[in-house]
Amino acid sequence: MTTDQKLNREYDSLFPQYKRLKEEVIFILEKKISANDIPYDAIYGRIKKLDSLQEKVCQNECTNPFQEVDDICGTRVICLFPSHMKQVDKIIGNSFTIIERDDKIGNKPSESFGYLSIHYTATLGDWCSGPRYDDLKNLKFEIQLRTISAHAWCAISHHLDYKHPNAVPASLQKQFHALSALFYLADEIFETLYKASQKVKEEADQKDLSQIDKEEINFDILDAYLRKKFPSRASAPPQHTSLLSEELYRTGYRTIEELDKRLSGTEPAVEKIEDNIFGVGNRGFHNVGMVRNALSIVDENYDKNRLSSLREPDISRKEFIKYIGKGRNG
Repeated sequence: MTTDQKLNREYDSLFPQYKRLKEEVIFILEKKISANDIPYDAIYGRIKKLDSLQEKVCQNECTNPFQEVDDICGTRVICLFPSHMKQVDKIIGNSFTIIERDDKIGNKPSESFGYLSIHYTATLGDWCSGPRYDDLKNLKFEIQLRTISAHAWCAISHHLDYKHPNAVPASLQKQFHALSALFYLADEIFETLYKASQKVKEEADQKDLSQIDKEEINFDILDAYLRKKFPSRASAPPQHTSLLSEELYRTGYRTIEELDKRLSGTEPAVEKIEDNIFGVGNRGFHNVGMVRNALSIVDENYDKNRLSSLREPDISRKEFIKYIGKGRNG
């Protein structure tokens, strides 16, 4: 039997195990990163194709490929911001047995940019025990951790077939390095914006409604206002709050005070709409739904500037104006 034939048979035999390993690693990463409330762009994996494995075996003159090749199973975590990478780095270290950690960010010279990523060679942790893991425990896998900006840079440079710095033609090296620096700068600016946004949210959360009144409407201030104004209602998903922010701007609302005055006394009327849609006494609108329905009752201009229809659009909200300010049982 030739080496290629032997490798082919071993690969086919072990492929189901590597596939299960990939799914297990992704499951662990997704669960633990989500449990720590860390947003991320994507987590995915792949099993190295046979021809790619054969090429690596030949290049490295491997005698025992499935012991010597570390990335037959590979996963990748794409973070949004560099600070999230630091958090995920700790999670990876605590979740798996790390054989090798290659920090291509911290170990890169200060004047060098390009490929910014952390690579791990690992096996499943000791806590993974029992029949489910018996045939996976000794299989090595690779995890790559990078930001979305670094991922974009890698995807573009690899598409150009410049997988290594020395592969770049001399005539293009200046532009190539300048571009890699721009991606690095994008990461730095995204991180600055993220931290500034977090600070705005924290400051808004510390203020009461009277202190928020004079604030200009934006996503973060509006989100804080809605949670304080309607504490008994569920908080809307971010995309709904963003939609409302845009609708308010188009309608001419500029400050929280303007919005708050318009909403005065509208909650009983909105509850009557909920009685019609969800059944008497059932409160089905989150805080953004509350505001959108209220404004559709009291502000004709808002209706003209809505970007999406309300739930049950056939219900005429104007008919509920008689309940404005009448109290919850009015």
